[in-house]
Amino acid sequence: MKDYKNGKYSNEANSKIKELNKKEERSLLSNYKKGKQLYDQKKYIEASKYFLVGAKQGHKESQYYLSYSLRRYIWDLDNGKKGNFPKQLLVLGEGHPISTIWRWMKKSANQGYAPAMVALGDFHNGISYNNTQYNKDLKKVEEWYLKAANTGDDEGIYSLALFYKYYLKNIEKAKYWIEKFPKNKNSQTMHRYGTFEDRPNYSLRNEYEWVLKSANLGNFLACRDMAFAYRTGNDVIVKDLNQAFYWFKKIVENDKDSFDNDAGWLGMGIIYETPEYKNYNLSKALEYYSLILKNSKSNDQYTRSARSRKAKLEAQGIK
Repeated sequence: MKDYKNGKYSNEANSKIKELNKKEERSLLSNYKKGKQLYDQKKYIEASKYFLVGAKQGHKESQYYLSYSLRRYIWDLDNGKKGNFPKQLLVLGEGHPISTIWRWMKKSANQGYAPAMVALGDFHNGISYNNTQYNKDLKKVEEWYLKAANTGDDEGIYSLALFYKYYLKNIEKAKYWIEKFPKNKNSQTMHRYGTFEDRPNYSLRNEYEWVLKSANLGNFLACRDMAFAYRTGNDVIVKDLNQAFYWFKKIVENDKDSFDNDAGWLGMGIIYETPEYKNYNLSKALEYYSLILKNSKSNDQYTRSARSRKAKLEAQGIK
């Protein structure tokens, strides 16, 4: 090859190689971005075809999302969605979807990608397909969570702490790892730290303070927890329907997700239905239940509850 002499490429050849590498990288990233867009739209099979391009080239994020796209697709199949697992995606597998999912995720984890390590821990805790559970191995769960936690990954630390607390019942190790959790990082970490000790009661003073911090930053789960706590009262919080209404309203103000809005609207509707609430108003309750039914795109628990409560109010002649 005339461009290669004495163990070296010519400057022109090096320039061509660099340009080819850049083109490959741009193509890889372009496919990854297209795949991610489709993944976020829950079009998992379409997304997986784009992730496959990068996965074959060793791109750890593409390998991770390819595995999870296929995992989420078989979740949908197990939950009644019609379809078949595409045979062309059974690469690196052994003719079985679980093998394909497993191998791609392991390739990503073996490149040091912490989210893939956490996913493998989750997978070893049991992954099902066609009503059959595969790969249940608690020792492997601990191994992969520990690998992720030792990289400093938030999700790895939290998953490991929960695993020690609820599966291995090792409270000492659970406390050790939850104290390594970066609780001040954002509203999600504040909420997770605050609810760890006494889940799901959230009744200890220390928990209340962390959940309140998270709620004040607009975290949906924290706002919901504050609303529920004030609606019923507990060892730390005195029952206060005004405060409960305030936090249910915050859910709607802070989050544009329809599922979260439904939680806020339902909570406000229930409080308006409560006679001891100072602004007791059955018509307002009916208004919020109607909002849920108008905007909901699924038959989740909020929609079912709103439909039932709305029917009861209408049967009483409430308009």
